Amino acid sequence: MTFRHRALDAMNRRLFLCIFSCVFFSLSWTAGFASAHTGTATDIVVVSSDENGCTISFSPRTLQTDTVFLNGKTYGFLSFDRSVPYGQPGDPSIPCRIISVGVPPEGGVRVSLVDADAGETRTMRLAPVPGVEKKDGLGASLYREGAVYQSPGTVPQSFFNAEEPAWAGVQRIVRIAVFPVRFDPIKNILEIHSRLTLRVAFESSSNTLQTGTPVRESRFYEDAILNYPVAGKWQKPAASSAGRLEKPALTGLWYKIPVAEEGVYKITGKFLREKGVDIGSIQPGTLKICNNGGRVLPRSLYDTRPDSLIENPILVTGADDDRFDDSDTILFFGRKLTGWEFSSVSQRWSHYSNAYAFKNVYWLGFNDGRQGKRIQTAAGGDQTAQLRTQFTDRFFFEQDKLNPLEGGMIWLCNEFDAGSAFSSAFSTDFNPTDPVSNDSARIRIRFKGGELDAYATQE
Repeated sequence: MTFRHRALDAMNRRLFLCIFSCVFFSLSWTAGFASAHTGTATDIVVVSSDENGCTISFSPRTLQTDTVFLNGKTYGFLSFDRSVPYGQPGDPSIPCRIISVGVPPEGGVRVSLVDADAGETRTMRLAPVPGVEKKDGLGASLYREGAVYQSPGTVPQSFFNAEEPAWAGVQRIVRIAVFPVRFDPIKNILEIHSRLTLRVAFESSSNTLQTGTPVRESRFYEDAILNYPVAGKWQKPAASSAGRLEKPALTGLWYKIPVAEEGVYKITGKFLREKGVDIGSIQPGTLKICNNGGRVLPRSLYDTRPDSLIENPILVTGADDDRFDDSDTILFFGRKLTGWEFSSVSQRWSHYSNAYAFKNVYWLGFNDGRQGKRIQTAAGGDQTAQLRTQFTDRFFFEQDKLNPLEGGMIWLCNEFDAGSAFSSAFSTDFNPTDPVSNDSARIRIRFKGGELDAYATQE
């Protein structure tokens, strides 16, 4: 890659060679939530639990070892009760235990290791997580070592990995993968621990802990969530007697407004009139704009989603005379389908995109008999705030050119193969506005193996 600028302070750059997001757990959300069933588990003990968090002690049971011969090498598979394989295809198949902890409706979660026993070591080369290759038009398992096998140190580096808190039905939870087994691929050494103790702390203020009585699907959540006696009181209230969310009454004509870039958009009466709208019939108080944010809907049926369009507050100017004339305006903030979000668990920014569209869509409606939402005026705040002369910015580059399976969500960018139609060299330029001189940049690039269904992120 070539860059024509000096870079910004701690700038995060990610060059995606695919649109497939990085997934560490080798199971779906639904399967993982089910695997955390703890109703009859003897390997987990809740040492303490209250509204501030819980302390958990985990001791793996019935450790099993199987030996297999793959690609001319002898490998071992390790498992224990309720374990699932962890990692991407090509990574060492590390057994882990998925646990689910109920968390407050708002706020972050902080997970830390309290204690671990000294453990034992064994000599063994763990088998890789299998990938999938296209063979005779069908998917076939492919076992091949990825880049992790040439990396020094233990895999994984930590004894646990916590996901972002998310709603599972009516209960907000955090899923945690616990690793009593770690592997050094250079030395072929397994590090096995018989006991790990974790602390899960809730970072929420007391006024967000609105408690009630856990009555909805109580047996299911009681079996799946470690701290259910406390967390069950934070369930969502019932939506309606029919089991559905209430939809807003969307009546009349609605006008589609495509948005490609993020920023403040202005719609004038003249613009609407030129598009064939009878602005003389508009009742300004009923003007409203709806949009659901542009993010992809969750795949899991256990995750919540809006039941219909969500109304966004807008600013209407010049309509104090109860008319919407040529010079009157509607202002709203439009979002594009790509952006950045910050993880309170990993303390890092990550990029997201929408695989199904290039433009966000906002809907304009009026004259439905309901008053529209309006942007409220707020105080300007402290006028003596510190002036910042520089800041950290982020850029991303992503092109979807190749779909090797001719279907699905795996889309790639350039193919680095001297024998292909693509060049094995690739470059792109980024030109940030007024970059800080003599500073550094952080660049993240993601690659996928040609045959192995594995992904490597270089930083």
